[in-house]
Amino acid sequence: MKIVHIPVTTTAKVTFPKPFLAKLPKTLGLFTTAQFTSTLPDMKKQLESVGKKVTLFQTRHTPIPGQLLGCNIQKFSGVQAYVYVGDGLFHPKALSLANKIPVFMYNPFNKKDALISQKDAEKDERRRYTCYALFQKAKNVGVFITVKPGQYGIELEKKHALHGIDRYLSLNKKYPDKNVYYLVGNTISLPDLVNYPFLDFVINTACPRIAEDDYSSCEKPILNLEDIERTGGHP
Repeated sequence: MKIVHIPVTTTAKVTFPKPFLAKLPKTLGLFTTAQFTSTLPDMKKQLESVGKKVTLFQTRHTPIPGQLLGCNIQKFSGVQAYVYVGDGLFHPKALSLANKIPVFMYNPFNKKDALISQKDAEKDERRRYTCYALFQKAKNVGVFITVKPGQYGIELEKKHALHGIDRYLSLNKKYPDKNVYYLVGNTISLPDLVNYPFLDFVINTACPRIAEDDYSSCEKPILNLEDIERTGGHP
């Protein structure tokens, strides 16, 4: 079956309240979801009109600078904070997970704003270090690999050096003290881990939000491969 993706954007105008603008530092990265990408030039102009220096970063997964997906857990440099326009925590938390700077959120639907602070990011970081200690002790490790289009799967192998099936399959050589089992599928379901009672730990190479948001529903300790490598996972 052929799948056709049709982009749809809002015609509504986003207007930042003055109290919200007054909270923001000098240099900012501006992000929003696909629905508001058509309003990015106007939002950028509003911020610049009050003396802010604004950057629209290009993520690995999106075609439009300033567009953010919930799986865009990556670091951007050169700004003091981020401004996220949209509702909910799913998208802006992606920025917080990879960057230790504030994320100022503005919800254009209810006209309210909120903040994800550095303390929130540090709390997540402490959980990762605790989980990494469990990885060091683990003997039997499962590795989630997805083949779903658009995820951190093997179709990105040639698009970005951070991903690729060769990188995943080399884990058994990088960690010779562990038994590595590869779990490949279209949809990753954490409750299905009950079928693998022998596993001590799970490495996630699919959407990083699986390990960040759903870890409490996983009966095994789980971390993204990037977190293991960044924490010092290479022997």
